[in-house]
Amino acid sequence: VGETFDIGMEEIVTYSELMRIYAEEAGLPKRIILPVPVLTPRLSSYWIHLVTPVPAALARPLAEGLRNPVLCRDTRIRSLIPQDL
Repeated sequence: VGETFDIGMEEIVTYSELMRIYAEEAGLPKRIILPVPVLTPRLSSYWIHLVTPVPAALARPLAEGLRNPVLCRDTRIRSLIPQDL
């Protein structure tokens, strides 16, 4: 194909909703999600590293991206992979 594609939804969904949807689809037990009033990307990256195999150096830019709302408008991938997301 030689192209890059954004993947996502055409509707606005919070990160906590995404985690809930994933847990449900993966057959995981329902989780309690607690909002944290102040959490910097640096602190978040350490937390992510503690609970996942992802290194803090990789988790930090990912955590920084959580600040920005993202809406996927590029739907070209659906012509190659027709799947409900």
